[in-house]
Amino acid sequence: MEGEASRNRRRALQVLMADLKDQTDCTGRDLYTFGVYTGASIKFWLDRFASLKVATGQMWGFDSFEGLPEEAPGVALEGDEWKPGGFSAADQFGVYTFGEVRRRIEDFLGPSHAAKTRLVKGFFLDVLTQSLVNERRMQPALLIDIDVDLYLSAVQCLDWCFAQGIIVPGTVVRC
Repeated sequence: MEGEASRNRRRALQVLMADLKDQTDCTGRDLYTFGVYTGASIKFWLDRFASLKVATGQMWGFDSFEGLPEEAPGVALEGDEWKPGGFSAADQFGVYTFGEVRRRIEDFLGPSHAAKTRLVKGFFLDVLTQSLVNERRMQPALLIDIDVDLYLSAVQCLDWCFAQGIIVPGTVVRC
């Protein structure tokens, strides 16, 4: 059975492909995933673009890889799994260094997708800086997948993307 996240990703891909029409060279536009966890969302997008023969820029994956941060004050959590530290990729893999987590994700992605992917480790509040786009030579987004579990995290991602000019006309944002 297909999950809700996969259905929503497929819808976003349909919208994007309709906008692109027959354009297949999108190397001047990057892909952004906020909330990498174990890499399934990154693999989904890179597999689909490869199967459609659409060339893109880099895939940027943002995550703490240590689990969730604190939620915004006054926002109720749905359950204990959304407390700080929940949804940790390190716990999921049973490893406890970022190097080991990165290797697991890269192994899952496979060599060609791993070569195209740049992981940015840290809580969004700490790593989504004004200088990050220039430091990493990030390009405007073709697609942004915001697969985060907290309201505060979604706001931080969207604020940064707009402030840094990552979202431009034609960018598809999936939340």
